[in-house]
Formats: sequence, C-alpha cells, structure tokens
Amino acid sequence: MFTEPVVGKQFFGRGEILNLLDKRLKAMKDGYRQNVAVTGMSLAGKTSLLQQFLHTAIDDSFLPVYIEVMKEGFRAFANKFIAALLYNSLKTNQETAPCDIDSLIRRAEARLPKTASAVKRVIADVEKGLLDEAYQALLGLTAVVKEETTKSCVVILDEFDNIASFKVKNPFANFGKVIMIQKDTMYIISSSRLSAMRKILREKLSLLFGNFEVVDVKGFDAATACAFLKERCEPYSIDEGLIKFLIFFTGGNPFYMERLIDEVRHMLREKGGAAIVQDLLEEAIANLVYGSNGTIHQYIRSLLLDLIDTRSREGLNPILESIASGHRRQRDIAKDLKRCYGDVSKSLAALTDMGLVDKNGAFWSISDRMLEFWLVHVALRQKRMLINCVVDRPRQTLEDIQNYINDFLKESQKSALERINELFNLFSGEFVELDDKKLALPQSDRVEIKAFDDITPYLAVSSRGKTWICQMFERPIRESDIAEFIRNIKRLDHKVERKILISLRETEENAKLLAKELKIAIWDLDTINILLGLYNKKGLVIL
Repeated sequence: MFTEPVVGKQFFGRGEILNLLDKRLKAMKDGYRQNVAVTGMSLAGKTSLLQQFLHTAIDDSFLPVYIEVMKEGFRAFANKFIAALLYNSLKTNQETAPCDIDSLIRRAEARLPKTASAVKRVIADVEKGLLDEAYQALLGLTAVVKEETTKSCVVILDEFDNIASFKVKNPFANFGKVIMIQKDTMYIISSSRLSAMRKILREKLSLLFGNFEVVDVKGFDAATACAFLKERCEPYSIDEGLIKFLIFFTGGNPFYMERLIDEVRHMLREKGGAAIVQDLLEEAIANLVYGSNGTIHQYIRSLLLDLIDTRSREGLNPILESIASGHRRQRDIAKDLKRCYGDVSKSLAALTDMGLVDKNGAFWSISDRMLEFWLVHVALRQKRMLINCVVDRPRQTLEDIQNYINDFLKESQKSALERINELFNLFSGEFVELDDKKLALPQSDRVEIKAFDDITPYLAVSSRGKTWICQMFERPIRESDIAEFIRNIKRLDHKVERKILISLRETEENAKLLAKELKIAIWDLDTINILLGLYNKKGLVIL
C-alpha cells in the first residue's frame, strides 16, 4: 500500500464531485435512483473521495456497504460484502457491532432474522461450490435488509472491474440484471481503468448504461493544486515558478505532490532553511523518482508489473517507451520499433484496456504524466546507458532533472498567446477529438498574430485558402465578448471557416449558449493542454 485513504481534515478538494454524489443521495431519498461510476488513474484519490463521501454525506437513513474488490476470488468478496452489510445494519449510536462474520450472523439472527437466514443461504451455496447462485443471492441481500430495516443501501464497489476475476458466469451481465430491479439500492462503482470501465458499461451492462453517470477523477486543477501545495509546504515558502512546475510535473496528482513535498520538507528539517528552492526539489525528484528505493519509482514499477504480465512485457513495454519518447501516431510507433502496423494496433488496444494509454484522434499518449517522465528519463535512460558509472550517476541524474525543470521554466516565461501561436504552427491536418467531437485541425500554411482595430490581438490561421480566427481571453468570457467577437469578424475582408475563443479562466453559461448558437467553438485550458501534450509541448499552468 503506497498511500492510505484520507478523510476529514486531511481530505482536500473534490468539492464539485462530492456535491454531485450528495445530490444523487438526496435524490435517492425522493425515490429517484442514479447509479454512479467513478473513474480515474490509480492514486488519483478515488478511494479517499469515496471514503470522504461516506464520512460526510451518509446519514442514519442509509446503510453504507463499502468493499474494495480485489483479485482474490468470489468467496473473499462475499465475506467482505456480508460483513460490511451486517456490521452497518447492526451498529447503533449506543452499540458497535462485532467485526467477525460468525458473531455478526449470531447478532443478526436476533435482530434481523430474515437477513441472517438469507446470509446463511449465500454462505451455504458458496460452500457447495454453487457460486452463480450465491453471487445473485449476495447482491439481493440489500433488498432483504431494506425490508427489515426500512433503510436503503448505498453499495460502493471500489475497483469494480476486478469482478471479472470471479469464477462466476457472466459476472457483469448478472450484476446488471440484479441491480436493474433494485430500486432501493444505490450503486457507486469505481475503476482505475477508464477504458475498461466504459467498455463494461457499454457492452456488459448495456441495459444500465443510461443509469450510470460516469465521473472522471483527474488531478487537481491548477487553483486547487496550488492551494494544496501551499498548505502542504507550510511553514516553508515556495516560488510560484516551482509551484507551476510541480503542478505540470505531477499532473495535479495529490499522491505525487504530497510525496515530493514531504521529501523536500524532510531535507529542510535536516539541512535547515526557510524556503523550498529548485536545488532541493531536484534532489527530491532524484530520490523518489530515479532512485530504486524511492516511493514514486517503486509505485510505477509495481503498477507496470501488476498490469503487464511477464509474457506480454517484451511486446508492450517498448510501445509505452516509444509513445513516451514522442512517437504519438501509430505509424510512427511502428516505424520507431520496426514492427508491423497490425501488431502495434493489438498492443495499443491491450494497453488501452489496462488504462496506461489514451487515444485522441490520430494521437496516442501515456495516461499518467509521471509514468511518461519515468519511462523516458529513468527506464530508457538506464537501458541506453553504455557506461554505467556509479560514481557519475548522481551528477548526471541531477543535471537531467535540472535541464527538465529549466526547460519548463523557460517555456513558462512566454506569454500564453505566444505558446498558442507556436501550437497552431504545428497543426498539419491531423484529426483529434475535442469535447467528444472529431475535428480536423488545419494544415497550417501561415499563423499570424493580428489585432482587431489595432487593439485586440487574435490569431489568424491560413490553411489552403481557408481561415481560422482565434481570440484568447485570460479572464472569464462573458456574453458581451461573444457579440463583440462576431462584430469584429464581420469587419474582416475575408471568409472565416472556423471561429474559436480560447478561455484560460472560465466561461459564463449564457456566453456558452450564445457561442453554441453562433457556431463558435470555445476551447478551455484543458483543451489547450491536451493539444500541447499531443504535440510534445509542455502544458500551460495558469494560477
């Protein structure tokens, strides 16, 4: 276990998702059930989020049933499910319930006889090897509890896709059949593999797809990550440039940020000092990411060993390393590795199911930015090292990290408009997906920074006789900005094929509606950073 879930005062952020879950819980009280599927990379904070939800939102009118689904067989899962259900059904404000399953059943026989009887039938079926019958009866226990306690259950199945490891027939389809008729039980399922979860919902639980709301837990946004870092850094100060670097480097992942800050704080306590400076951060990255005993290094190695079995490693690891090295298109990966296109396609599909890579139009990318960094700067660096000098290695490592940080800080000195101008110059007619819509990027012949009325700057992208006009806002976009943008475009002496507004902050709802009506695309900061990543450029961090 690389980190324990945090709840209470230690929990940070995720207010929007917690509010959504709380809203769904309140709707359940009114008789409307909406199941939720929570996805996100490993250690993105899903378990902490779910535990915090249980800690703050579940009141006495609901019975929580939380289970971490592991690849340990159906019998172990059934025992956990039964124990969690009985424990929360029996405990009261005055009395705690026992923790072993036999004692729980004995207590239930007196207070919840129907539930106890149903539980014993499940256990008997498991003992007889009738796992299919036991599986369906197990999921049906919440309905029995509702009948006896009048309380609805909120069942949380963490890492839900591991149900596939149970030796039961059609585990997902049968799960769907049971919960379809359970109107009094709310399900929250989670997975670290977004692609696998969506596939399960689409193919295995197709009848329920519309009844599962998918929520993706990503790294903290820049503002939340900045607040998190400042809080964790206290009482030490930290430069804004290094905050921006840490947000980019970690992708806003709280696990990575916390480990790096803890390491720097440890060094400051030993060496003395009042500020987190670049030299200390470089040393922390060397210790945790490069060093074989470092927490982040061990986590990434463990992740890859867990997801990629020995037989597949030789074929899949090079694909990951090729993508991390900047080969984003399938044909470029095949050329880099001197492998046939079809073979690469199969490997990419396998890595997608594992949640390690994502596809966006014609581009492939590593899902976790820290994993991408580790593959290039640690794994490949060691593999390509001709002379492995133990004495020189620490110096070379620190130089590598220093160059990486300095490159980011140098890019950060450029204006956002300059960075976006450079990005548009890289477009070469590729297909991408933005907001679930396919878009053909222009074959950029010329990209110019111009100005409306010699005052307001905009980008004009010329592509084979067609023009894209793009205006950037570093403040919230308002409805009046949309109207002004249209007026300015009408004054131009040429036809505009595509109109784009880039919002680096946020956009008012009325402005979004008006832009949609006028066929103006709005690209937010996440969209720009997705495009920068696809073209191997460092992301924009706006605090």
